[in-house]
Amino acid sequence: ATVVRSEESGPPTLDFPATLAPPPVLGEAEAIAAQTLLDDVREQSASIVTYARELVRRFGEGSTSAEAALLSEGLATPEARTTFMAQLLGVRNIPARVVHGLRLGETETRGGLQPWLAVFNGPAWTLIDPRTAAEGFPSDFFLWHAGNAPLLVVDGNPRASVEFITSLNLADAMAMAERRLEVQN
Repeated sequence: ATVVRSEESGPPTLDFPATLAPPPVLGEAEAIAAQTLLDDVREQSASIVTYARELVRRFGEGSTSAEAALLSEGLATPEARTTFMAQLLGVRNIPARVVHGLRLGETETRGGLQPWLAVFNGPAWTLIDPRTAAEGFPSDFFLWHAGNAPLLVVDGNPRASVEFITSLNLADAMAMAERRLEVQN
């Protein structure tokens, strides 16, 4: 598929209902760790977005949070970790969900969709990188889907996967722009 992006259009608007993620299922030790972690995060935040960013920082590499380390056990993938953070935010009545997208680059890039954390701060959704806690829509991020449904389901092959290859191709963009002009005339 060819996708043409305009720099003038700005970041996309996330338009889905503000619902709470279901709470995570935790044992007694994990529940205590989660409560302690969420209380500590609250002390370091001033808004919904700073709360979510601080929670992501606690789960990040180099974090010294014993609670986050305990809660991270068994969260082997970025998808699982991001989903868990959305669930923890739901415990504090903060609407959050996982969205998936691709980072576009100047060179050919291969890979799968990356999970990102979307947090509803009242008037709008804010995107947070679950790896770095950076806030906002990066200019090179292409939102693919926002949901929990699997991207691909193949009967008889539960391990089917999808890989994306992206590349910058100005010729395709120019051809698309010319076709749009023809249609308008």
